[in-house]
Amino acid sequence: MKNLLKGLPKERQLDYSKTFSQQSKNVHENLIPELKRMMMGHYNPSVTQLTDWLRSIHKHRRDRLRNLQTGKLNVTDRRTHKNARLSEVSDILFKSISFYVICCCLIFIHSTEKK
Repeated sequence: MKNLLKGLPKERQLDYSKTFSQQSKNVHENLIPELKRMMMGHYNPSVTQLTDWLRSIHKHRRDRLRNLQTGKLNVTDRRTHKNARLSEVSDILFKSISFYVICCCLIFIHSTEKK
């Protein structure tokens, strides 16, 4: 979807300085039919799906633009990176602990079966 948006002419692209609601006329009259035409034969999304995808992309890009303009982009990027790293560590710890508990249970079950 992002690659399709890059290939659109300037007049059909989203303006991230405006809200998505302010551009709904442009989105429904120009952008969605163009995207459906470009996706034809590969994928046939509904208008609702396209609208939701575009709204999501617009939200994140607009937020990123506003952070860039206020000078908070580096802080936000650093926080996002740190949270992702913490999430990875949490996943690794959870998998390790789960594996340990399963092994202990199997050993217990195996030892009680012999008696």
